[in-house]
Amino acid sequence: MINFGILVFSSLAMGNSIVWSGPVWEIWIAEFNCTYNQLNISTAICFIFLAFGCFFLQPISSHFGKRCVYLSCSLIQIIGNIIYITANDIKSIWAATALVGFSSAPIYAIVILSSTDLFFQHERAFKVSVLVFTIFGSTSLAPFIAGYITSGLSWKWCPKVLLIWFCCLFVLQFFFMEETSFTRNQTNEEIEKDVIEQIKSNQSGFNSGKQIVVTESKMIPDETNETKKSYLETLKIFETKHAPKNSIFKTAIWPFNMYLLPIVVWCGLLQGLQQMWLSYVINTQALFFSAAPYNFSTGSIGLTNLSTLIGTIIGTFYGLVVDKVGIYFSKKNNGVFEPEFLLWTLTLPVFANGCGILLYGLGASYKEHWIVAMIGDSFIGFSMTTITSISFTYCCDCYPELENNSMIAVGILSNLIPIAFSFCVNIWLTNSGTKLVTWMCFLIAMFFNTSFIFLIIFGKSVRRSSIKTFKKLISSDFL
Repeated sequence: MINFGILVFSSLAMGNSIVWSGPVWEIWIAEFNCTYNQLNISTAICFIFLAFGCFFLQPISSHFGKRCVYLSCSLIQIIGNIIYITANDIKSIWAATALVGFSSAPIYAIVILSSTDLFFQHERAFKVSVLVFTIFGSTSLAPFIAGYITSGLSWKWCPKVLLIWFCCLFVLQFFFMEETSFTRNQTNEEIEKDVIEQIKSNQSGFNSGKQIVVTESKMIPDETNETKKSYLETLKIFETKHAPKNSIFKTAIWPFNMYLLPIVVWCGLLQGLQQMWLSYVINTQALFFSAAPYNFSTGSIGLTNLSTLIGTIIGTFYGLVVDKVGIYFSKKNNGVFEPEFLLWTLTLPVFANGCGILLYGLGASYKEHWIVAMIGDSFIGFSMTTITSISFTYCCDCYPELENNSMIAVGILSNLIPIAFSFCVNIWLTNSGTKLVTWMCFLIAMFFNTSFIFLIIFGKSVRRSSIKTFKKLISSDFL
């Protein structure tokens, strides 16, 4: 649990570092003589380097361990925040954003993979929800805190606080965060079949009269060659014991093969949409609430993010419901788990997502009381957290042998959508107006989000239809 605690602390720090700046945009416009469009470009740069980080850091973690990635990213964060502190023009902000974005990439892939190293399948949904909370919870917590730090001190104290945070984090990671990578020993198919039969006989009387015995020696992989590491051994920065046989270059490009699997593409697009709503909130909160009739101060703009935080917290605990639903349907299915069981839990988040977009965008557009937009913001926070965590878990459960590469592929794809959106959102709002943009976002969200219904019905068939591709991907001679 120490590892998981540091993992959460690391994710929260990285998540905060990329989204805190929203409330200070008005100050930057005056201080750096820049425009909203240039600040939108900084958001796009952040997502570009997030995507590049997912691509670049994955082979590093596979060949040299996740520990060295976490440590190096903390150091890059320290450098990025120093550049923020010394910034005197918009180009300095872009440079800092690039470094911070790149070094925050682990939260979109490697952090989730670390959780799969630490926990069993039936525990994952809630644990993944906690980690997703650190991503989307940061979208509300960081701007909220940044608004008040800026009001009481100055905006440069925001990166100063992050600098102190990452210095402390680096010390924690170095002395207490162990490497979690290990080689997964696959169990024999015949034993696996026996286990399923035993579950059926115990839970439903399916094999009444027939006793299936699975001995402990069959079930537990032979790990007699593994010895417990000493404390000094856990401090090793690099771990090459579990490195793949492929070169680093092949390992880097391998996740792109995952786009041959339809479910990986679907999960990436679905998560990309949630990132798009995150970008929408970041890019519009100062624009909406600094103008009449709201005329919010920097601190008050930061305070609006509390609504997103509330939704995100509720969404985190919704992960417990997802775990329970998976167990419930598995029992009804004679103890056999199907990944599609989890998709039923998307019903409420999808409805909340559509309502949240309308309440946030139209509430601000029609100059309604600020509470209307805040309720919408909380719905968006809830849906972003739950939809992302469920799709992460669903993807892992569909392709457990390929979960490392599928998470990287999902992380890269999910960051491409907000990149494009960040470049065009300000122009889109200027040319089309908030009302039309909001309705278009609503239609896009409902069209893609409700596609989970198709997978509930045909998801198993989709997985079966791609079995040849799947077998080719897991074969050692694919590359």
